[in-house]
Amino acid sequence: MSSSFENLEEDIASAKDDLKTAKSRLDAAYETGDIELIKLAMEYLTASKKDLAARYERLNLFLKQKPVSKSFKEADEDWIVSVTGINADYRQWVKYSVDFPTGYVLDDAVLPRDGF
Repeated sequence: MSSSFENLEEDIASAKDDLKTAKSRLDAAYETGDIELIKLAMEYLTASKKDLAARYERLNLFLKQKPVSKSFKEADEDWIVSVTGINADYRQWVKYSVDFPTGYVLDDAVLPRDGF
């Protein structure tokens, strides 16, 4: 497993521990009967639940992400651009030349013959 997946598992375990702590604080607050303490414990419990939900959402996104590698047969231009950051559109890579019929050349010393 990748280290990022293991980090997510650790984060979720930590969030679950925080949730247990929040529940025990709420129980202790109910025993005291202090309204302000109960409100604070409820806020902490709500924040802990939201934190755990956010961590599960990150895990879901991690599990749904596209594979990091593809075979040459599976790879298309869009995937190559997303992985390498290189735009495969050759017209954006070459410089303009008025001597070449299409206006683009790959190398000043190399000009293709007519009909190429």
